[in-house]
Amino acid sequence: MRPLLCAAAIVFSGALAGVFATGGAASTATPGDGCLVVSKGFGKVTITLSRGIIFGRFASGTLWYSDLNSDTPRLPSVPGDVAFTKTSDHLWKYGPADFLRFRTSGPTKIIVNATSMDLSVAGKGTGVLWTNGFIQSIAGTFSADATSFCDDPTSFLKMPVAPTKVQIGSPVSG
Repeated sequence: MRPLLCAAAIVFSGALAGVFATGGAASTATPGDGCLVVSKGFGKVTITLSRGIIFGRFASGTLWYSDLNSDTPRLPSVPGDVAFTKTSDHLWKYGPADFLRFRTSGPTKIIVNATSMDLSVAGKGTGVLWTNGFIQSIAGTFSADATSFCDDPTSFLKMPVAPTKVQIGSPVSG
């Protein structure tokens, strides 16, 4: 009886969480939201979001974070003992570091210059990607596909050799 009661409580709490979930989160149901995914990327990626969330990790590199001139900065969540420095009024630098993981959300701008990076972005904004001198054939892939929300494997392209701007989201207002 006790395991059945526990299972029912878990199912009920999951349903309750779905009912009370915040409406501002990025998803395929939010008009205008899209994605950017970088897989095993070598190079430099700049992401500027008006709303959304970014998850990332890399083997070796540097992360720069800008709070976009906010009065109350929300620094990225970076697990572990990673040193960061404030390089100017609205810019923080994490690294150089090895095996860094991070998460940030809201209106934000990040720059990642790293090897073996994996990034997942959901929301609305822009990205600029390039291999930053790495050989394109080993520099990884990316997708910025609002139609399938980066779920279509055929939407992935090689990291570009020259800085290339991509839209995160669809032209739908939202």
